Amino acid sequence: MLGMIVISALLIWRGQPTGLTGAEHAVPPAQAPLAVATPPSLSADEAAILDTLTHYQRAESEAAAGLTIAPIIPYIDPNSPFAQRRLAQLAERQRRNAPHRSILVRWAVGPITIVGTSATVVTQETWSNQEAGAVAPEQATVRVTYTLRWEAAAGRWLIVASEQMGV
Repeated sequence: MLGMIVISALLIWRGQPTGLTGAEHAVPPAQAPLAVATPPSLSADEAAILDTLTHYQRAESEAAAGLTIAPIIPYIDPNSPFAQRRLAQLAERQRRNAPHRSILVRWAVGPITIVGTSATVVTQETWSNQEAGAVAPEQATVRVTYTLRWEAAAGRWLIVASEQMGV
């Protein structure tokens, strides 16, 4: 069911020249995003990029709860500044013993640009985060530009950078 929603949303969004409103969908709070089936309008590379992002987002929830980078390693370039930043963030949380629950509530996929072995994707994501001991979760919506590169040895696209802007 979620796959059909994602496919429909992507097809609707792909017809819009700007913005992210057409592809937005809700993700049930009890589960992480699922892999996206390939709509007819997506190339194999675009579908592979979306697959990396959906798996990464699921792994982010595990990393937050366990305060370890291990779940996201398959989806990021471990030598990138992005990986170093995530490692530092998790180390700081470990130092403070501050695990948190992080759930992707909604996301929308915007433009996917591929140039050779490099790609960028713009998403809009709403995350629900609850620090250990907090009475209630907080939600934040951000626009994220991911930069990925094709890693032939891994046979997949890896995230090398991300830039966030609050919405």
